[in-house]
Amino acid sequence: MANIRDVAKLAGVSPASVSRILNNDTTYHTTEETANRVFSAAKKLNYHIPQNRRSKRKRIRFGCISRMTVEHTKDSYFSSIANSIQSFCRKNNIEFELLQSQFDVENPNLLKNFLSSNLNGVIVMGYVDPIIIDSILEKGISIVGIDSSSDKIDNVRYNRYQAGCYAMQYLLAKGHKKIAYVGSNIYPDKVWDLGRFEAYKKMLSTENIPLNPDWVIDCKWQRETCYKLVTKLLSSNDKPTAFFVASDHMAIAAMSAINDYGLRIPEDISIIGITDIEVSKYLNPPLTTIKIPQEEIGTIAASTLLGRVNSDTTIVKQIYIPTELIERKSVKSI
Repeated sequence: MANIRDVAKLAGVSPASVSRILNNDTTYHTTEETANRVFSAAKKLNYHIPQNRRSKRKRIRFGCISRMTVEHTKDSYFSSIANSIQSFCRKNNIEFELLQSQFDVENPNLLKNFLSSNLNGVIVMGYVDPIIIDSILEKGISIVGIDSSSDKIDNVRYNRYQAGCYAMQYLLAKGHKKIAYVGSNIYPDKVWDLGRFEAYKKMLSTENIPLNPDWVIDCKWQRETCYKLVTKLLSSNDKPTAFFVASDHMAIAAMSAINDYGLRIPEDISIIGITDIEVSKYLNPPLTTIKIPQEEIGTIAASTLLGRVNSDTTIVKQIYIPTELIERKSVKSI
């Protein structure tokens, strides 16, 4: 009696493809020619889907690993992306669980449990240890990254350098030459994390403005650290006229420091961020920022992962999402 592997061999496809075509899986996308080959092979071999399998066909399951910290769990940027992934999965009848942080799956036992949970695909948000990515790929599980550092998997990201250039060009066009930078991991080993700071340095150089190392703040993406270091800079005799901050969440902490120090935004100091989280437009004053389309990032990542699960074997993709300037009232001309 023929089995599903016999059908797959005759049709020249994988057993998984045979199963999903014969089960009329609407989430599986294939060519009419391939589907006809499968049906023809099944008919020729007199293969019939077992009745118990028809009734027990499982839904696709996605998991997620994120480089979460206490700060990131409060970060609406990551939450917005996760919500859009969940929305895509609901619409496409996919089970989705925001399963683990990287720091959890670095534990071998937790990683083993994660990999044995019948996942078809995993979305990796941010940097994740390459060993973990290799472990997932070795299990035959598809992966798509959101701004990850791995060149082995598809990635959906925004161009950090370009976004940084937009922010700096805007400040320079407004007449600012004394510009401070607030970011994190400013001098990392990984080139992929240099974009925004590289843009800051390049745009200063283009205008023949010397970089003042005292105006470069590495806040480690910690709000309290950002607040303290911005306050320290404001207490110096030589103050900047503007801050370029590499995320809106850190920009909010910087704005708090500026206000508490007794200075006004933008009358005394201007500030621009990157992200355009929901709260940014409700601040006082509303924050000028570079918009990263978070919902689109999550949707495209989930859609790309579904394609990989559905046998997309094309080359690894690097998908860049465009950014745009959102002009509000936190920057003035000087």
